[in-house]
Amino acid sequence: MLPYVKLLGEDTYFATIIDAYSAALSGTIATFQATARLFAGDLNLGKNVALTIKGGYDDEFSSNPGITTVNGVLSVGSGSLTVENVTVK
Repeated sequence: MLPYVKLLGEDTYFATIIDAYSAALSGTIATFQATARLFAGDLNLGKNVALTIKGGYDDEFSSNPGITTVNGVLSVGSGSLTVENVTVK
């Protein structure tokens, strides 16, 4: 399986956005790059993490002209969320 989510500035990759979020430590700032594809499932963000999701990336994470789609419910119970090139359906 290709890695679809990358931690910005690191060589750390994940299969899904929720996998990447699960690895983030509470009280931190995290920026994820996500490839332009559909991610199915709810995103329940309950940690004290300042999260940025930059979507629409190609498979090499070199540019983000596309859109990342999350097909599910997005809820932010703690922390914060900023998105770029991401839609939620």
